[in-house]
Amino acid sequence: MTSALRRLLTAGDRFQCSRSGKISFGIIALVCVAAISLPAIRTSLRYSDALSAVERQLAAFDDQARSPEAVQLIETGTMSIGGRTLGGDRIKVIMPDVVGEDGRILYLKELAAFVLLPEAPDWLPATLAKRPQLCIGMAVLLANFLVLAVVLECSLLTVGALGAGALVALPLLASGAIGGATSAMGIGALILVFAVLSKATLVAIGQRRVIPAIAHTVIKEAMRLRISTLFIGIVLVSLPLIPLWIDPASPLRYQIQTFIARATGIAFGCAACMTILLACATTSFEMRDRQIWQLLTKPVSRLNYLVGKWLGVVLVDAILLAVAALAIVGYTEFLRTRDSVDLRDAQAVTNEVLVARQAVRPTFEEPTREFLMDAVDRTIAEDSTLQQDIADGLKEDRTVRGKLAAEEYKEFLARQRAVDPGSSRTFRFEGIGDTVSEVTAASETLDITGFFRYLFSSAAYEGQPLSLRFFLHTGASSSHETHPVIFLFPKTGMWIDRMYVPAQGHEIQLPHSLIEPDGSLRLEVQNVGFDGQNHYPGASTIFFDADGLEILYAAGTFEGNFFRAMVIDLAKLSFIAMLGVCAGSVLSFPVSCLVAFTLFLVALLSPFLAISLEYYWAPQGSGIIVRALHGVVKGVAFASQWMLGAFGNTRASDRLTEGRLITWEDVGRAVGLIGFGWSLLVLAVGYSVLRRKEIAIYSGQG
Repeated sequence: MTSALRRLLTAGDRFQCSRSGKISFGIIALVCVAAISLPAIRTSLRYSDALSAVERQLAAFDDQARSPEAVQLIETGTMSIGGRTLGGDRIKVIMPDVVGEDGRILYLKELAAFVLLPEAPDWLPATLAKRPQLCIGMAVLLANFLVLAVVLECSLLTVGALGAGALVALPLLASGAIGGATSAMGIGALILVFAVLSKATLVAIGQRRVIPAIAHTVIKEAMRLRISTLFIGIVLVSLPLIPLWIDPASPLRYQIQTFIARATGIAFGCAACMTILLACATTSFEMRDRQIWQLLTKPVSRLNYLVGKWLGVVLVDAILLAVAALAIVGYTEFLRTRDSVDLRDAQAVTNEVLVARQAVRPTFEEPTREFLMDAVDRTIAEDSTLQQDIADGLKEDRTVRGKLAAEEYKEFLARQRAVDPGSSRTFRFEGIGDTVSEVTAASETLDITGFFRYLFSSAAYEGQPLSLRFFLHTGASSSHETHPVIFLFPKTGMWIDRMYVPAQGHEIQLPHSLIEPDGSLRLEVQNVGFDGQNHYPGASTIFFDADGLEILYAAGTFEGNFFRAMVIDLAKLSFIAMLGVCAGSVLSFPVSCLVAFTLFLVALLSPFLAISLEYYWAPQGSGIIVRALHGVVKGVAFASQWMLGAFGNTRASDRLTEGRLITWEDVGRAVGLIGFGWSLLVLAVGYSVLRRKEIAIYSGQG
């Protein structure tokens, strides 16, 4: 039985390597892609046309002007599109909740999808159903990938991986476990993608030059070593299983945020651990086993050796992140097929989670230098103890003035963020119109260039609302209390009254019509309430932090934001790879791993270390030894946080989960500082030590 199977696999391998075999498998692959994609494209075209027609009619809705569309929709819950009547009682019931203060539809895209819900294809993800260009782009990418697999002689692997996934998925699908079936197929597909990309990378870099040849051996070594395949396997298997561990009864926006946070955390964590172990092993083991002798006796410099090893580890990281990104984006779309709690929940998924939003905060008046100097002089004049300390030399006059000026500056800004009971304050948000006016229609085109413009567009979607996010404090800021606030928009006179919970985030959707011609938006915050007949003052002063009042607008797509996040993670992994390679070249494997993991954890936890340093002081009355020990510990911690703080502060996954825009400036800063600058510094240190190391003495000593 075993010998027959071996002969069958050998014959199959010969066939897939032959010209006739490649042609046969290529034709089969293209036929399969056409059989899947053509019905999807046809369905998407039909559904997107209907959706666009519904959205256009909803955009003309005006309850204040009593437009015909508004009267019909409010009174009957129906609308006429192309001779068809859509909607019914289920639409009529929710109309009071979706009409805003200005008489317009608040959740236009979500309401349009809800109107067409009976006609929506249940077998096609919503994103593909709404955008035919995505179906076309995905079909082209899938066809190219399968052809690449055939050319790279991975046809049997393709059949085996997808076939094994299908064997597990079909019984689950028959029993109604759609999530389990999707996860089973996903595991097989991810293994296939990883294998094909790995082989394609090996072919692409070649072995004719020194550095690519060394990187080539590292990639092959990563596929062989257990320490690296373990973490690769964890990523490929765990990501498709995460959706099964998320409660489907919770709000959909929380499900998707949970998945993105867990998936990106697992992918980066496993990639970082694999990077350290692989980077340390690939150099330290060659030192230990004297394989380094064979390399350095050839025309291979020690610098080329380190760079080649680093490049190989980075390429493995890039492959793993690419596969993880494919899984995260794919299963995010799978989670979107789950039912949302209500239209507000569906709207939050589209406009607050799966989007890249830019935040604009109000502009405040800056204090003048003369104002700060007068305030400092007044404070010193009123404090006789402080005057005496300065006169006696206990405190330096320049230091005291600098500290008092900083405190006065903070208080000056804080006073502008406070609203007394019964009063109001107007805030101005500038720069919104610069992006909102640059709306692109790239997501509506049906060519392949439109597909890529959709993925990496930096412009906002047309029709997406603005969001007012506020995080207010008042009194004791108890989460068991509610307080009133009114937001008035002077341009239109529209006002919104809300009861808010202190120290909790709230969001309100706003129409684009509130934006001034110069691209700004004015907002008057009133510390009053409205009981339906009369206004009454709030109980205590409202105040907020510097980021407690924001206007958010869509400035890009989730996919483009996700791509930038992956580039930042790869830059951080490249630094870890260089750290491991250089440590492994001069230290033994256990010691190099200890050094690399220690620095990685210090860099990762640097934001928390910075907070701890503010409260780390020697107890009052401590002896000189205790104070000296505290000084040494604080000095080391401060130096570590100062040098590695940028690593921990660059947390792209957090912004991705919150739907916040990751700009190309953020990417450039991470790549330039961490990926290039820090890696180059570590390379210089590692090379300077390695070039002085006598390989013949240290190799084989342990």
